[in-house]
Amino acid sequence: MSPTLGVICNNGSKTGVGRVEFHGCMMKDLVYVLTFQAGNDLGRPVVDRTGLAGRYNFVLRWTPETNAPPNVQDSDAPWIIGALQKELGLELKPITGPLDVIVIDHIEMPSAN
Repeated sequence: MSPTLGVICNNGSKTGVGRVEFHGCMMKDLVYVLTFQAGNDLGRPVVDRTGLAGRYNFVLRWTPETNAPPNVQDSDAPWIIGALQKELGLELKPITGPLDVIVIDHIEMPSAN
């Protein structure tokens, strides 16, 4: 079992490498964890298009492909996309769309006052 770290939503959640446990959380909380915890494996941000507005309790386990301790990589859990489908009935589909970005086109050192 992987260690838990603190990412808290309204009623609490625990996350670790390859594991997330939600209690009374919304889909936006899952999207946040998928984007920032599994983002390296997915290679892109996750957008919620489920239309689900309720609060949910679940545990999701997956085997990370990057930045995982050796004991987690040897887990019997599937990769994140398979885990979402098998354990939660959710499907990730690649889409194109606008993203918020910040472009810095000029920078200067501040002058000494």
